[in-house]
Amino acid sequence: MAHEYYFMVAVDDDKGVPFGPVNKDNMDISRLLIDFTCWLDVNESITELSHMTIMPNPAMSLPTWQADYPLCNMYSYSTGVDTYPLDFVKQAVFQSGKIVALDVAAGTPTMSYVVSFTALAGVSKRRRLVDILMVIDRPLNPALVGLSDDTPVVFPLYVNTSTLLPYGFTGSVYVENTSGGAITITLPPSPTPGDKITIKDIVGNATAYNITINTPDGSLIDDTATYVIAFGFGNLGVEWTGTRWSIM
Repeated sequence: MAHEYYFMVAVDDDKGVPFGPVNKDNMDISRLLIDFTCWLDVNESITELSHMTIMPNPAMSLPTWQADYPLCNMYSYSTGVDTYPLDFVKQAVFQSGKIVALDVAAGTPTMSYVVSFTALAGVSKRRRLVDILMVIDRPLNPALVGLSDDTPVVFPLYVNTSTLLPYGFTGSVYVENTSGGAITITLPPSPTPGDKITIKDIVGNATAYNITINTPDGSLIDDTATYVIAFGFGNLGVEWTGTRWSIM
């Protein structure tokens, strides 16, 4: 599951834009979208991201904003250890260099984190430090299952049955289908422009047991909804362009 949270950096935005509480499942990935359109000159774009840091703060018994934004089904939960640290999964700049996308995963419930980075404007060479406060409010999974514990992704990823690739996945998928039967590989949801995936039959059974590749949201692979690997040791490489998966 993926959640997207949107922020905007204004020309004179010194204090940031207040953002209300959001529920977050600590096993998912959150995408932070920071729009620099108003801060950049017309022909400028963000060309570099640096100083990517996540700093944890002590656990809080009750976030102060809950007094104004009470959440339903609240219960007491406390932890003094950052069991599942908030980590960067990936970062990207898109929409002609105007928007920065940060993907972060996990995070220990009741902990707060400051997500920081510095953006460099391409023409003026101005730098802008952005700090985002994230509070992991409460776990939807009481066992505190982290992303790596719940959906381990090993590169390359070996599969032998129909598989839905997880959000944020990039890299190689090796299909070793020796048990028989056609299988389907579904590309990951909400990709970032530039994400690349290669799917390959590594045992040579695709002639008898076809491998169908499709998308979770109806987006196209070049100009078709699905692609079929129907010959032994066949492979497919695709890259997300922002509107479709392009065959490489």
